Amino acid sequence: MFITKIYLLLISFLSIFLINKYRTKISKKINLFDKPDQIRKLHTKPTPLLGGAMIFLVFFFLSFISFFFEDFGLTNII
Repeated sequence: MFITKIYLLLISFLSIFLINKYRTKISKKINLFDKPDQIRKLHTKPTPLLGGAMIFLVFFFLSFISFFFEDFGLTNII
């Protein structure tokens, strides 16, 4: 049980690291950038918009894995 949680933690760190490493390449491929407009935005270069999606995907993936490998009830999922 404890080892499974350590594995899930390591999988989450590894998946976040890999997605973060290729974040700009993925954003260029699907054209998902925040482009500065010089009115409200202070940044000068286009910024990738994958932070929230990255967190959601890793959370969903780990929830899916832990649902099958641990004894989860509905209260643990909520």
